[in-house]
Amino acid sequence: MKTTITTFALTALTTALASSVFAASPAAQPAPETLAEKPAVGATTTTPVNATDEKDQLEQMLRTAKSREDLGMVLEKAGFRISSVNEDDKDELEYEVVKGDKSYEVKADFADDGQTIEEVGVASNLWRAKETKQMMRDADYRPATPLAASPESRRYRDSNYKEGWTNEKTELEQAFAPNMSPADYQAKLEKMGYEISSVNEREDDHVEYEIVKGDQSYEVQIEMDPATKMGKSVDVSTNMWESDATEMKKKEK
Repeated sequence: MKTTITTFALTALTTALASSVFAASPAAQPAPETLAEKPAVGATTTTPVNATDEKDQLEQMLRTAKSREDLGMVLEKAGFRISSVNEDDKDELEYEVVKGDKSYEVKADFADDGQTIEEVGVASNLWRAKETKQMMRDADYRPATPLAASPESRRYRDSNYKEGWTNEKTELEQAFAPNMSPADYQAKLEKMGYEISSVNEREDDHVEYEIVKGDQSYEVQIEMDPATKMGKSVDVSTNMWESDATEMKKKEK
């Protein structure tokens, strides 16, 4: 309550002072639109209302970048390290970046000159290069060779897999009907070619699995009825933080 009152008082005082200044001064002329400038590269501008997490804030900062060189500067200023170059040609550039235990995919599209950024975006990084995984585990890790786009790194572009991943996710959700036991769900997964790689939680009212098929991984959460021991609802989602067991299973495929 004290903070609210203080904020209200300061707002009222600011409004009063602004009114007195405007009353005593000539009306200010709006600056010509041709003189408007983008924020300085990497400037931490006011966070927009919808920027509720780190990904949105990083994207907001990257929008100040004008060139390829600017991207690296902004990422460094934001505390991110480039862990993989998934694409690098005249039209587009795609990085995997790491900060702490989080990783994102940064993609920039360029104008015909190959340098001026036309569009930049940040997305969740679901298919991570081995250097990215290593960097997420070890803050001191440095790749043995300079990072560059290659046939191997291009394998980890999320755009290569998203359509198939989404279709498979939908198929999984449709296969999991209510009123099934955990054993029934497990049998259904095995029939569909999946293996449970990790049991993250097993309670009377909630069960959570990590499942693997080939190089695809999902997180399956089952809400249980404690009385009947049967499933009430099932949610299949992105497995953002794969357990060591899940990563090992994917390597075995």
